[in-house]
Amino acid sequence: METLPPVAQRSADALAVGTGVHRAAQAAAALTIGSVVTLGIFYAIGEPWGTLNDGITIALAAATVPIAVGVARQSGAQPSSISVPSPMSPGQSPRSASRPC
Repeated sequence: METLPPVAQRSADALAVGTGVHRAAQAAAALTIGSVVTLGIFYAIGEPWGTLNDGITIALAAATVPIAVGVARQSGAQPSSISVPSPMSPGQSPRSASRPC
């Protein structure tokens, strides 16, 4: 077996995802093409192509979920909580934070 340079090995490892992710990526690609085509027809002709485009776009959004999950599993990412820092200093009320200094 041929040894790949480090960058090529990382690229090859990044592509080593499951079959479900490959199928979801293929579906997303096909849906993207369908969305562009139906959007063009909608602009040229009108309805019902806009409604069809909306449906395809929703399906496209759903097709990207398995891709995101597969990539997250591949990278070893762990779910975490999101912490948003407060713009106020401790003990400061919301009203005093909005007043100019």
